[in-house]
Amino acid sequence: MVWLVELCWVAGVSIWVATDRRAPASTLAWIVVLAFLPLIGLPFYLLVGPRRLRRQRSRYKDLSESVSRALSTVELHPEIPPDIARQVRLAARLDEAPLSSAIAIEQIRSGVSCS
Repeated sequence: MVWLVELCWVAGVSIWVATDRRAPASTLAWIVVLAFLPLIGLPFYLLVGPRRLRRQRSRYKDLSESVSRALSTVELHPEIPPDIARQVRLAARLDEAPLSSAIAIEQIRSGVSCS
C-alpha cells in the first residue's frame, strides 16, 4: 500500500513539475528531488522553483516591451530604407539578438579592414 502512495506522489509531482516551462535537465532534477526527498524537496521547490520562473517571465516581458518600443521608432524614421526596416522586423519576430543602434558602418572585405 505504501508503494501505491509513493507511485501516486511521483506521478503527481512529475505532472506538476513537467507543466512548468523549464529545461529538461532541471525538470528531471526537480522530479528526482521531490520523489526521493519529499519532506525536504517540497518546501525547497515552493521557495525556489516557481519564483525563478516568474523572474524569467518578467525579464522576457520587459525585453519584449523594449523591442516593441524600438520597432515603433524604426518605423517612424523615413530615412531608414524599407529593406533594412523589414530585416529589423524579421529579427525581432525571430527573437534574435536585441536591437541596437549604430552611427557608422565599416565595410570589411576578405577579413581585412578596408582603408
